[in-house]
Amino acid sequence: MVRGVGGPLFFMILFKASIPGRVPVKKNTAKVFKWGAVYSKAWKEWEKQALKVLKELSIEEPIDKYCQAKFTFYFKNHQWEPDVSNVCEGPQDVLQKAGILTDDKNIARLSAEKHFNDDNPRVEIEISELSCELYAI
Repeated sequence: MVRGVGGPLFFMILFKASIPGRVPVKKNTAKVFKWGAVYSKAWKEWEKQALKVLKELSIEEPIDKYCQAKFTFYFKNHQWEPDVSNVCEGPQDVLQKAGILTDDKNIARLSAEKHFNDDNPRVEIEISELSCELYAI
């Protein structure tokens, strides 16, 4: 909920998911060659698991409009602690690859936070519509 001039504004949630596992930083796992990028085993395994989870969730049609996304990352500890901005790229790409979003560039507003000391590493994703009062899109 966001407070607006006329009181609270409520955003309709379009999609929610929880993907287990520690999200690797996608850009740090890539080796770039002339013919393209090759990603690490950790990234490939997480992406495969994430796609499986997302494809099991039902969505009538892919989200094809500007939206806002909230990512909440839960890590077991501070070992190899990523920048929160770097860890967002992977889930955005996976949402597009899974057909949840037609294009991840439609995320017009992004919020992310990270938490530690959790025995259940995961990323929780919430995609909501944008408020017309806040964005002239």
